[in-house]
Amino acid sequence: MQKPLAEFTQAQQNRVIMAKAKCAEISSQHKASQAAQQQAAMAPHLQRVMMVQETAQRQRAFQLMCRVYVGSISFDMREDQVRQAFVPFGPIKSIDLAWDNVTMKHKGFAFVEYECPEAAQLALDQMNGAMLGGRNIKCGRPSSMPAAAPVIAQLTAEAEAYNRIYVGSVHSDLTELDLRSVFEAFGQIVTLQLAPDAMPGRHRGFAFIDYDSKQSCVDAVQAMNLFDLGGQYLRVRMAMTAPVPIGASPGMPFLPPASATPSVNPAVAANTAPLVAAQIQSQIGANANPGISGITGMGLGTSVSLSGGLAAGLAPQGMAGAAGGLAGTAGLAGAAGLAGAGGLAGAAAAGGLAAAGGLSGLQAQLQQLQQAAQLAQLQALGTNGAESAAALPLPTPVTGTASSSTSDSSVVMLRNMVTPDEVDDELEDEVKDECSRYGNVRRVVVHTEEVQGEIDVKIFVCFTEHHEAEKARESLSGRLFAGRTVHAEFFDQARFEAGQLNG
Repeated sequence: MQKPLAEFTQAQQNRVIMAKAKCAEISSQHKASQAAQQQAAMAPHLQRVMMVQETAQRQRAFQLMCRVYVGSISFDMREDQVRQAFVPFGPIKSIDLAWDNVTMKHKGFAFVEYECPEAAQLALDQMNGAMLGGRNIKCGRPSSMPAAAPVIAQLTAEAEAYNRIYVGSVHSDLTELDLRSVFEAFGQIVTLQLAPDAMPGRHRGFAFIDYDSKQSCVDAVQAMNLFDLGGQYLRVRMAMTAPVPIGASPGMPFLPPASATPSVNPAVAANTAPLVAAQIQSQIGANANPGISGITGMGLGTSVSLSGGLAAGLAPQGMAGAAGGLAGTAGLAGAAGLAGAGGLAGAAAAGGLAAAGGLSGLQAQLQQLQQAAQLAQLQALGTNGAESAAALPLPTPVTGTASSSTSDSSVVMLRNMVTPDEVDDELEDEVKDECSRYGNVRRVVVHTEEVQGEIDVKIFVCFTEHHEAEKARESLSGRLFAGRTVHAEFFDQARFEAGQLNG
């Protein structure tokens, strides 16, 4: 029979308790050390991911700042006529004119995307309520813009640190030296750059000017906006975004340049600029541009005589003379430099027209820097080219129209939910009632199209907020409905608003 173990003495029990406490302390220190090492190893990775996301968000916000919604468009107007009305404010990247495949006419609204946010804001300020094609058009911002409001506020705050203005609708015959001779009357110019065109020796009709003081910018905007220079009314406003330093990532914060105190009398500057402009005007007139028969004066409210016999005055904030209005049999006419029965008036509109597919020098540089920075950051994470596109939180096309980005879209596309025979007038209301449990449903659109000989039914559900659409997508995707598996995915917000549902 085995003897029972002797009981520990009090001293032995105390030593056991101390040994256990020491083991627990060593174990806790080891776990804390491992956690600190893992956190230190993950820090560079997390920093790179956050930098890529911030860069992508800034790029998305920049694109939204460049877009303008145009509603109440006459059904008789064509896309080229809309372009002619809006191009004086700056180069247009694209125009999405919503098209109705049933009536074979557009739906009366469009999205105009500029290459510069300053041009979009000028168009919004001056074209809202303007007469175009016999109707007063309505201009506004895309519905998805509030979602990017914090990033947009950051971009505009960075621009406030710079003494920078945007100058649009610059005549094609004017040079940087001509612009400098006019705008230096308001203060010392640090930099002046006319956006270069793809054709050597030409520019794209807009420029950015950096002054040495904020007051110079204010004076220049007040005196030169809608100023007739060379037969075209300049569009001038404060810059809305900061310039991108060479070699810097667009996602990095911008450092404000050194500023100097203003030393120019605004009254003297306002009187000097027209004198210089008159000299430039005489030089342009010597080139015998066929589209301009004469200039009766310089300054705001100037009366311009065009070859079509139109005389139009333009007030500082008004659009009198139909700056975007239709005149003649097929063309636009007015103070914006558009005249004639068949199209544009020569040199009066030459500086305002730019290739819609190209990018200005500044915008091209911005996008190149953004792409290079994102690619370098993704390669540092060990991703390949295919993974890089998926890693960016930007709208990435899937099957042509659907977007895999969940950053801001509030539209869910449902497929395989009903057959073509089940589509009726009550379907939209039924889907709206069903989806209302996930959030506030703004709109439901049932769209049918022919795909490889078969009719495909798509149901688009637009919610008020993105998180509501996310909840609906997660709940409805893979759900059985009348024996069919429903496919739910996000759809690009801009394409939905533009009515581009095919694909």
